[in-house]
Amino acid sequence: MSFTVTKPDVSEFFQGDHIYTIPRYQRNYVWDTKNWDQLINDILYVTKNSHIKAHFIGSIVFEEKNCENNGNIKNRSVIDGQQRITTIQLLLLAIIFYYKKQIILSVKKNENYDALYKNYQYLISFVSTKIPFKNDEIKLKNDYEEFAVLWDYCLESNQEKTIKNINSYIKEKKKDKSQILKAFAYFDDFFTNKLLGKIKIDYNISEFQNKLLSTRIISIGSEDNEEVYNIFEILNARGTQLKQIELLKNYIFKFIMPRTEIDQVKLNWAMLEEDLCEIDLDVFLFHTMKCLCDNTSLKQNNSYEVIKNEVSKGKIGIQELYEKITICKNLYSIFIKTNFNDEIVEDSCLNYFHLKRNKQARPIIMALLNARGNNVISSKVYDEMIEKLRIFFILFNINKKTSNKIDSDIHKLSNKIFNGNSRFVVENAFYEFLNKYKILFNDLEQNKISFSNITYSNRVISGDFSSKLLVYLYKPFYINEQGKQDGLQINFDEFNIEHILNDSDDKIKKTSLGNLLIVPTSINEKVKNKSYSEKRIEFINSNIKYISNFANSHETFTEEDISNRTKEEANKLSNYYHISEIEVNKKLKESSIAIEIYDRLTKDEDKMILVERGLMKFIEYFRQNKRIETIYKKQILALYHELNTKYQYHAA
Repeated sequence: MSFTVTKPDVSEFFQGDHIYTIPRYQRNYVWDTKNWDQLINDILYVTKNSHIKAHFIGSIVFEEKNCENNGNIKNRSVIDGQQRITTIQLLLLAIIFYYKKQIILSVKKNENYDALYKNYQYLISFVSTKIPFKNDEIKLKNDYEEFAVLWDYCLESNQEKTIKNINSYIKEKKKDKSQILKAFAYFDDFFTNKLLGKIKIDYNISEFQNKLLSTRIISIGSEDNEEVYNIFEILNARGTQLKQIELLKNYIFKFIMPRTEIDQVKLNWAMLEEDLCEIDLDVFLFHTMKCLCDNTSLKQNNSYEVIKNEVSKGKIGIQELYEKITICKNLYSIFIKTNFNDEIVEDSCLNYFHLKRNKQARPIIMALLNARGNNVISSKVYDEMIEKLRIFFILFNINKKTSNKIDSDIHKLSNKIFNGNSRFVVENAFYEFLNKYKILFNDLEQNKISFSNITYSNRVISGDFSSKLLVYLYKPFYINEQGKQDGLQINFDEFNIEHILNDSDDKIKKTSLGNLLIVPTSINEKVKNKSYSEKRIEFINSNIKYISNFANSHETFTEEDISNRTKEEANKLSNYYHISEIEVNKKLKESSIAIEIYDRLTKDEDKMILVERGLMKFIEYFRQNKRIETIYKKQILALYHELNTKYQYHAA
């Protein structure tokens, strides 16, 4: 192995003609109070116990190359240990900042100036690298603007300007919630208020500084790019500290070919992390692998091992894996969306999964998006499927089914759709899944009961339905009654749930579905705690027809009306959110037949017509087309009749 291992202390590690760089693709700085406290306490412990020579902070792995603009300076690209190296640098900057504040005080008091200034100058050598005939450069380069700003201000020769600039900058950037600035402020507070200030501790800044600089590191460096990634994997894969996505990133960077493309691959990966920064990347990887592989042992916490297993068995290559993950990143971006247009079927469906915080359906949606993007299915077929998927999960959730019971089938379905090479393969997989769980939509009476069990209270009660979800479920009825054009102009984000009879007396009945009416927030606030007769006036005067029609049809409203209306509303919801078992059976049967016929067709033109027109129109075309060879026609039509009998059990 062509790498160098040394055991320097912090002062030795940061001295010399080299610059450390944390590449953009590395994970963000995530250490927090717990980690900062631990490091400080470890150093204080060593300070207190003289028999302990030094604290050991762990290893830092880097790839070493000559800087492009100056061959005398080494650039060390940090592969592992970015949290530790960043924290140490922030600690050093915070000590420098402390010294600068003390220097101002020493000038005023005319004491300790020389010692303080000497310490300040000494520490600068650990946060800067001297470049011949140029200005000093920052010792640690990363993608955080605020880190560079802190460094710049700390090295400002004017002490008062440093303090003013840093304090103003931290205050200005407070809303950004930068973890870098939080760490610096935390260390500054420690040195100012704890170590030497308001809360006295039996140590001084010099002792702390010396123990920090004597902290030991295992430095592992290599000029061999691949070797560095080998070390990274050995250090981390068995420790399970890193996320699955980080282990995979290292694995891809290690083996991707050609090596000349590695810089572009790293840049693309950084873009992936940036584009999906609002999403847990391990969840993204887990859902992606549900689409890419059929390994039933796949779990969120073993994605990396499953991937390596798939590669070792030759099921997928590194380049193909990287390309498909990139494709899936683009597909997965849709789940970041938070603004939805009800006129678009896809948006309306995605809105449900967003409100429900349903992540389980994401692999299926990704697979359907991929099939549509590759023209395997049309936009029309995609809309039909995502609409049925939405209704399936509405019924699944309203019946309070357990999600882990269908997870393996979701995995199989996602994989089949993602890798499906024809519309019929995709349809067959999708409708086979629905057929397996058809009890969810063919038991209409059970669904009526489940909808009738919806409750909502202004107080937090276990089992209550979400107000936003209830508004979502009723949205189509409001739009239909208002008229589509006018109905789509209604801003349902400004709607809430009104109890027709006030639920202030804690009667359970008054929290039930029959006593709930979806109204604009403005009406909701106006009628709060009023009697029904007073509320009715506001309802009648509403420009929302669904609300005014309700009020006009109910001159009075009693607890008996609640019971009757609960049944009516449950019937309405169960009839609307329903999947036709007949349609599912028909689609399943036709797709099963079409798959086998497609494989037997010898002409590409015929295959195209089958895909474009569907099974029944294709058979009609085939029968009537006199140009088709008689023997070939008889074979295909005979096969159709044979399959029609074979798959008869799918029929309703």
